[in-house]
Amino acid sequence: MKVGVTAGELGGEATGVGTYLEGLFSAVAEMDLDWTWHLHFRAQCPQIPILEDPRFIGVSGSGRFGGVMWEQLELPIQLAQHSADVLFAPAYSLPYWSTTPGVVTIHDLSFECLPHEFQWRERWRRRLLARRASRTARRVIVVSSLIGDQLHHSYGVDRSRIRVVPQGVDRVSWEQAAGSADERELAALGIDRPYLLFVGSLLERRCVRLMLETLVDLRRDRPELKLVFAGANRLRQPQKLQRWIGELGLSGSVVKIGYAPQDSLAALYRFADLSLYLSHYEGFGIPPMESLACGTPAVVGPGLGLDQLWPDYPYRAVNLCIEEVAEVARRALVDTEERGRVLADAWEILGQATWTKVAQRTVAALEEAGQP
Repeated sequence: MKVGVTAGELGGEATGVGTYLEGLFSAVAEMDLDWTWHLHFRAQCPQIPILEDPRFIGVSGSGRFGGVMWEQLELPIQLAQHSADVLFAPAYSLPYWSTTPGVVTIHDLSFECLPHEFQWRERWRRRLLARRASRTARRVIVVSSLIGDQLHHSYGVDRSRIRVVPQGVDRVSWEQAAGSADERELAALGIDRPYLLFVGSLLERRCVRLMLETLVDLRRDRPELKLVFAGANRLRQPQKLQRWIGELGLSGSVVKIGYAPQDSLAALYRFADLSLYLSHYEGFGIPPMESLACGTPAVVGPGLGLDQLWPDYPYRAVNLCIEEVAEVARRALVDTEERGRVLADAWEILGQATWTKVAQRTVAALEEAGQP
């Protein structure tokens, strides 16, 4: 079978969708599968490792169009030229006019559930593309049953077309990378220990001020603690971050490194005292699992993929309030016996979230979609 893939997220800085594709394709490459994968790009095809496998073929676009215009106008022509049997779109949208059967992944519906986080133009662009894609795709992949329920109720997507495929984490690779991490990598980023860590873009829903307030509370016992933000500041009013830092008396105690290169993440996780991932809404939430794989507990809120994988995870703050988050974080820092048990259990539990399973279920959905 020939599978076309909208693969633009594989170029440039790694994104959540880019990480998803990398993990998926690394597992697909290990499968005994006689398929051809055409990776379509808007402009020049980037130099990426997966294209060294002859089953994966890069297809360059003209570069004349922006992302949406390319997807809607040029991609259908490319799919027809390469006789694609099915199109896999890993990020919310499909071309309107293509006759190629489609499979789309919907990672979350934040633009529906939290509309205030988006400018009106971006919000409606996402809504229109995701709504049409989920209604016209032969199969819709979601990363959790919660997102599947939201699709069914919000867009009327029949449950028979929805496939729940939780995301994966390469537990062994993360552990190996953490084991070889050097503390000097922190110095190159302007970080010294001890610190708490957040990895991801800073968004309104990700409780940025709550993380800062948690740092204030924990510094009563450990005044040397800092907080590292590893991700782009995408708050609707980016200046709020610096204002909050000043209001809370945290000047000099918060390190903002922006986007963190993939090869720096293992060291960031490994040498953190704790990682934090607090959010009012997520599709899945990979960073807590990466943190645990690197040997650092993560304090999380509810509503993540970790809920299904580990229902009784002990460092979950069910209520996103300073009292509960600080209590959970303090316990994770102080109770070394419990901390050791959590990390020991994490090794076995994360072993259930493999990219091999993601690949197998995704391939099955593509096979179903490609049937006449």
